[in-house]
Amino acid sequence: MDRPIIINSFNLCPLTQATTLGTECLECEYMQVVAEEYFCIYDDDENRDELSVKEIIMVLLNLLSDGRTAIGRDELIRKISDM
Repeated sequence: MDRPIIINSFNLCPLTQATTLGTECLECEYMQVVAEEYFCIYDDDENRDELSVKEIIMVLLNLLSDGRTAIGRDELIRKISDM
């Protein structure tokens, strides 16, 4: 339980990869309460079927920083598959 949730503040949600208000976490199935403290128990590794939009954007940004302006579909699929 390394992901504490601060109820009256903004938190980064590992599930949606978005900033959410802690009170929104109260309705989430991955929220757990221990001794009146709130934690997110979502496991990124357990849910690796999904690709993080942030990771895909990082691959594209790296291509741009390397001077690439276009990429073939097969190469893009390979790069994303290697993540």
